[in-house]
Amino acid sequence: MGFLDAIKSGFLNYANFRGRASRSELWYWQLFILLVGTLLGLLDEALSIVGPTGFGPLYGLFAFVSFLPGMAVVGRRLHDVNISAKWYLVIGAVMIVSAVLAKITPWWYLIYITVAGMLLVLYWFLIRGTVGPNRFGEDPLIPAVLPVEDEAIWHDK
Repeated sequence: MGFLDAIKSGFLNYANFRGRASRSELWYWQLFILLVGTLLGLLDEALSIVGPTGFGPLYGLFAFVSFLPGMAVVGRRLHDVNISAKWYLVIGAVMIVSAVLAKITPWWYLIYITVAGMLLVLYWFLIRGTVGPNRFGEDPLIPAVLPVEDEAIWHDK
């Protein structure tokens, strides 16, 4: 899947958490988010419309609009490696709690749980998906076979 196809797929499937997404779809989506987010952040800064949080309205609107499609792409990518997207939520929650506890308590070493979670998710994003169909659907890298309507065209007469 190419860059523009991945962006199109991300927005067309903005709330579709079923099926599978290839590595290229995920990484091109992430590249799109990085590029547009950076450009909008710089534009907010240039227009001096950055708020007290450090984010401007253009970047904030883009982050809001792209959040759900991004979560859907991640969910479908995890499905491609035969992992339920619920694990992303569980690991994300554990990472957030451990990071907060590492910050507000003397247990600074809890930050390693956050790092371990990030490395696990990165590993899942980098490995090749299941070859062929899995419990979440067909392999996105194998083109679907179209049904043949008239077998006579495939045989010599």
